[in-house]
Amino acid sequence: MDAGIGPHVGRDAHIERSIAIARRTLKSIPRLTTLTDEIVECIAAHEAETKPGPTVRPEALVVRDADTLDRIGFDGVRMTLTYGTWCNRPLLRSEGRNGISSEESTCDYLLSLCSLSRFLSTDTAKQLAIERTRDHRAYLTRLEGLDSCSPRVGYSEAFRLLDKMEREVSTGSES
Repeated sequence: MDAGIGPHVGRDAHIERSIAIARRTLKSIPRLTTLTDEIVECIAAHEAETKPGPTVRPEALVVRDADTLDRIGFDGVRMTLTYGTWCNRPLLRSEGRNGISSEESTCDYLLSLCSLSRFLSTDTAKQLAIERTRDHRAYLTRLEGLDSCSPRVGYSEAFRLLDKMEREVSTGSES
C-alpha cells in the first residue's frame, strides 16, 4: 500500500502525506537529499488517474506504471479488499430504496480498476497489464458467481477465493 494510506486516514490526501513522509525520511539520509525533487515528482505523479505534466521525468512514469500495475490483478484485489475492511466499505453493492445503491462497494471499485491499463505509459507495463487485467476480471466473475449462490458473501469468502485463485495460477491448475 502507499505510504500515505492507512486504516484511520484512508486515501484522502494520501499523495500529500506520502510526500511529507518522503521529505522527512530524505532529511535523515544525507546522500539522498540531492534527489528530493526527483523523488517528490515521482510520488506526485504516481496516480494513474492524475495526468502527468508534459515535462514529467521518465523515472516518474516508470513509478506511475509500477503503481498502476500494482493496483491491477491479484495484488490490486488484495489491497482493495484490505482497504475495504479498514474503512468498513460494503463488499457488494446493496440496493436501497428504489433499487438505488446508497454507497460505492468494494466490488464497484475493483471493477473500476480494470480500466487503469489505459493510463499506462510504457510498452512493458502495457504488456504486463494484459495478464493482470485478465486475472482481475476472472476474480470478479468468480466472486459474482459466489454472490449469486449465497446472498451473504463477505470479506472472508472474498479473501478465500483470492487465495484459491492465486494458488491455481501458481500451480497452473486454473479452473
